[in-house]
Amino acid sequence: MDKSEFMEGVHLLQNAYGRKLTTEQLKLYYDNLKDLEKDVLIKNIKEQIKINPFIPTIANLRNNHTNFEERKYTEEFLNQFYANKGGK
Repeated sequence: MDKSEFMEGVHLLQNAYGRKLTTEQLKLYYDNLKDLEKDVLIKNIKEQIKINPFIPTIANLRNNHTNFEERKYTEEFLNQFYANKGGK
């Protein structure tokens, strides 16, 4: 992917998250993402925009995952948590 293709993705990120990346950040992102195909990067950016409330890291864009995982708590677990809330 060349720099102009990369910048298409950057514009999506900057518009979606309402912030500008610094020159140093742009260099870091480009150096670590330039081996991806443009279509893959754009697809991953669009997916991150849907699921990630924070600007994605390089790892998020390479692997298309977030650092947040949805946890499923059972009612039994929650009851135990609230029962121990007294600090005994």
